Amino acid sequence: MCFFWLVLHNRPLTWDNLRRRGWSGPGVCIFCHFADETLIHLLFQCDFAKEVWRIICSTLRVDWQDSIDNTEGIVRHWMRTQKSHRSLIIFICWGLWRCRNAFIFENIVPNIQIICNRIMGYYNLFSNCNLSTLVKHRMVEPLKDLQYPIGFFDGAAQGQLGGVGCRLWISPNHFYNLWMGLEDCTNNCSEIIALWLCLYWAMYLGITDIWIMGDSKVVIDWYNHVAELHSILLQHWCRSIRNL
Repeated sequence: MCFFWLVLHNRPLTWDNLRRRGWSGPGVCIFCHFADETLIHLLFQCDFAKEVWRIICSTLRVDWQDSIDNTEGIVRHWMRTQKSHRSLIIFICWGLWRCRNAFIFENIVPNIQIICNRIMGYYNLFSNCNLSTLVKHRMVEPLKDLQYPIGFFDGAAQGQLGGVGCRLWISPNHFYNLWMGLEDCTNNCSEIIALWLCLYWAMYLGITDIWIMGDSKVVIDWYNHVAELHSILLQHWCRSIRNL
């Protein structure tokens, strides 16, 4: 929100603002390498930014108009017309700004698919922050005949992004949700870290006997010594899981 306040007041340190402060530099947009880097160009008018907006808005079925030529006008129009996705503009602007800074300071080449996945991930997490209550009521009934406690784990990765999550059912009416994001990981890596997270939290809660369920047969086979594990990194995680 602090960053978005800066956006509304045209305060982020884009090259045009830096020049006003006496800085010298390339001054061009790092996404298109053609136009001068101004805030409205960087976040809304650059072809790279437009494609990010197009992908995300089409995914969420949001009508996006980019004909307004000032940042405040764009924000006001968005807040007036997108009542179901008002906060989305904050996540897109912040994602583009982080991508820009990652290229300047860390030499990470911008990738449209990665930035869109990251923005959607953060936005979905923000939008579904109360989803656990709904999931709880859907899942209590199917689990009523199982032996507690029970742990479910899952992980996934695409490109350079990944995530893990687990749910610990202590009783039919009491459960914990845990999740975290990962970078530079594979599906197998995310699955094995999800299993570790599930067991680590169980140990933290003092649980010494638990059923664990997951959909990754290879990870379960690694844990049970059924399949051979060659990755040194994953061997470390597997040993930590067995210790838990």
